[in-house]
Amino acid sequence: GNAGQNRVNTATFRAQGVASNGDNSGVFSQVESSSVLPERTEGDSEGIILEASESVELLDRAGLAASTSALGNAGEIIISTPNLSLADAAFISTETTGAGNASSIRVEASETVTLGQNSRLTAETSGAGAPGNIEITAPILTIGQNAELSTTIAADSTNQEGDSDIKLNTSMLDISGELGVFAETNSAAPAGDLSIQPAGSDADLNIQFRDNGFIAARTTAPGVGGGIEITALETINIQGQGRVSVETLGQGDAGQVTLTALEVTIKEGITIAATTTASGQAGDIF
Repeated sequence: GNAGQNRVNTATFRAQGVASNGDNSGVFSQVESSSVLPERTEGDSEGIILEASESVELLDRAGLAASTSALGNAGEIIISTPNLSLADAAFISTETTGAGNASSIRVEASETVTLGQNSRLTAETSGAGAPGNIEITAPILTIGQNAELSTTIAADSTNQEGDSDIKLNTSMLDISGELGVFAETNSAAPAGDLSIQPAGSDADLNIQFRDNGFIAARTTAPGVGGGIEITALETINIQGQGRVSVETLGQGDAGQVTLTALEVTIKEGITIAATTTASGQAGDIF
């Protein structure tokens, strides 16, 4: 049978810390294989829905996660709140290590999303199941020191579908660490695409880098790398110390970078690049 849905409706949600036995605080949805009742491993998880009218805070290794190690699919993680913040190695993740598909993560924040120091928001497959997508809608999205927002197809994944996409609807993207936003494949499956556009009716998109952070779509294997599409009705402003790049470090060809707006401004050391360090073909920049 299917696992039930984890649903939380509150004004403020906070999860923090780790128990003495090593268990993380938070909300978790899992589909696990069973050697005793293997037929029950085919059921799906119905995921996590978290609605908070004021804020959601995940602190000190706490998290929200949906995963499957069996035939059943992991459920979707949906978060709706004005302000979402993660700090001190907190996480939101979906993962499959089995034949079931990983879920998607969807965040709708009316004000801010902040991934603080060492935190992560990730979707990954290291099994036969398809990876999930990530979509974030927030006027301001901040990615802090050593924080990451990523989709990954691991080297040991046997999935052939790939295409684990990241879609960011934000008017101000601030990447202040050495990591950032990336969609990658380390296997034969194609990487996902990455798209960024202003939130709501905003016509302008501002991207600020600090400390050589990056927005990247890459392949390290035979799988084709994804593309990056950045669009705005009027202006795209990208500044700071960082890069936007499509990369191949393997046999797979890199994707392409597309910037579309009436006016595009790049300054203060920003690099827009399509690179190859292996047999795969470098991508294009439009």
